[in-house]
Amino acid sequence: MDHALEKSQTEKIGPCGFTPEELLELYRSKSGASKEIVFEADDVRGLTGEALEKRRGIVRELVARARAAGHPQNHVFAAIGQTQYTSYMKFAAQSISFFLDAAERTEKKTKELCTILNAAAPMTQTEIGGLYTFCRLIGEGKNLPQDWVVLKDLPQFSSELTELCALCEENAELDRNLFTAWKREFDGLNAAEYLMRWDFALRKSALLRGRRIAAICKEVGPCCKLSAEPQEIREALEKLARYQKNAARIREISERRATLLPGDCASMQREELLSLKAQALLLKGFCERVRENGCERYRARLTAENRGVLQSFYGTWRTFCEVQSGLYKNFRIDPAKLPVAGDYMTSQIYVCRRWLEHIDTLREWIAWNAAKALALENGLQNVVEAYEGGMLHEQVEDAFEKGTYHALYLLAQKSGE
Repeated sequence: MDHALEKSQTEKIGPCGFTPEELLELYRSKSGASKEIVFEADDVRGLTGEALEKRRGIVRELVARARAAGHPQNHVFAAIGQTQYTSYMKFAAQSISFFLDAAERTEKKTKELCTILNAAAPMTQTEIGGLYTFCRLIGEGKNLPQDWVVLKDLPQFSSELTELCALCEENAELDRNLFTAWKREFDGLNAAEYLMRWDFALRKSALLRGRRIAAICKEVGPCCKLSAEPQEIREALEKLARYQKNAARIREISERRATLLPGDCASMQREELLSLKAQALLLKGFCERVRENGCERYRARLTAENRGVLQSFYGTWRTFCEVQSGLYKNFRIDPAKLPVAGDYMTSQIYVCRRWLEHIDTLREWIAWNAAKALALENGLQNVVEAYEGGMLHEQVEDAFEKGTYHALYLLAQKSGE
């Protein structure tokens, strides 16, 4: 009987070292606390007296660091997650000033770009990046003829140029195939008309079909350097129809784009065609990158006069991005926690100036981050969230203890059922 009673009381005490009655009394002793940080059963299950004391010490350190750094709610350094005061931190003011300078120069250049392009100033990081990407693309397209790049309907011209090169290439091959066995005057025939007559003949009776096809072969046959069977004549007419259709399209494009293309595209030598094809591929890639990066609205405002100026601006954005990347990495900055003060560049500049105003407390903020990281590692996420949510310094420790005792008591009650 005594053994059973001893076992029952041991189960009630649990790993925390308190009986349910003691936990209830401890909880009631905190009833004057205006706040309670709620913990779930899993947050306190298996919590020993030693672990509880460790948590209490961590909370006290958290409060001490917050008092030194300033309340964590909406803190000026809230986006900075660095937990160690590294050697780099000694030059924090210099690093931030360098980034501020890069941001201010980028903002100035962005406004200049928009003025040149007669475009509305971009607001978001993506839009600004797109604007400078367009400047980079202008640089990459330096080997393209200026008359091409500044065309208002450049995508259409690019499509036509690609088509023109393909047609010229195909016709060069057809020319070699056709006029080896056929005389050059073969091209004087209307191949499409002959094929239409041939197809019409195929719908007739065998006798009429044979006569009509024979008549076509008799008309066409003299153009062949050697004698040809009807099927060979048919195949030659099909190739000629393709050749003539291509030639008509080549003439159409060449006449419309006469000022942008070399002389007679239909009679280009192989080397000339290969050179034009290489330029067509460059132009196609340029147009695709412009479209993919959402820069078509900027390209439509490009002129011969502003092309060189735009080409020189990309370095400004590249420098900004490099400096930003280094700063964000070394300070462990969370962009989602940066305050918004207007458009993207305005916000970046605002944040830098605010940081520089409070740079003397950066060391203390880093110490808070270290204490916060330790709290998170030890199951005190609820405490951190309550603190960052606005709980006052003097409320945190009591609210932690009140919530912990409450959760332990409820867990003990449930275990004793």
